[in-house]
Amino acid sequence: MKVVFDSNIYISFLRTSKYSELMYDNKTLKYMSGTVLLELWAGARTKHSIRDMSKFQESYFKSK
Repeated sequence: MKVVFDSNIYISFLRTSKYSELMYDNKTLKYMSGTVLLELWAGARTKHSIRDMSKFQESYFKSK
């Protein structure tokens, strides 16, 4: 199955691991819109969150 999650799903996952069953499901092909990526970067304000965002984004770029 192909899915595109809205930024609220990613934010909840990154903050509290909520929706981790969706994020780690190997049976779904996950796409990320440019808008969602920009929204996530806009919220990354600490060194820790910037590092996490870089790792998170990297996994999507590797999959192409």
